Amino acid sequence: DATSFNSKLVLQAYERVSGIGSGHNGVLGFSNHGLGNWGYYLARVDFRNNGIQAFNQGSSLGASYDFGVTPLTDTWYHIRLVCDKEAGTYQVFLNGTLVSGKNTGNASDIRNAFPMLITSNPITNITIGAGNSDYYIVAHYDDVIAYAIE
Repeated sequence: DATSFNSKLVLQAYERVSGIGSGHNGVLGFSNHGLGNWGYYLARVDFRNNGIQAFNQGSSLGASYDFGVTPLTDTWYHIRLVCDKEAGTYQVFLNGTLVSGKNTGNASDIRNAFPMLITSNPITNITIGAGNSDYYIVAHYDDVIAYAIE
């Protein structure tokens, strides 16, 4: 039960996209779809046209961190999110390597533990998706696994 995990929650999958459009091309993360109009994204990785990014979103867009990696089409990437409830952060591993990200709104804010929206909003869903403004995009996922580390 992801709403009552005590320590760390992990989500990992292999992901590839068929194209790179202007919107969210491939999405993997934890969310709560019962909040707000579109749900709250508590810990998420997006494949976007301008790079692979980590971000959270509540009633408005939260912090977004760019990894400095432009996704290639038809290339498999292994994504692993490790959420730390106590710290209120999550780390992202891309092909087994811990990544750092630069805040897209503040270039001096570089980190490898990204803020979660976990304090008052429990995780209730795993979000997996493709495209939002370029609906021809196809995303493929394989070996999707979620588990708690206590």
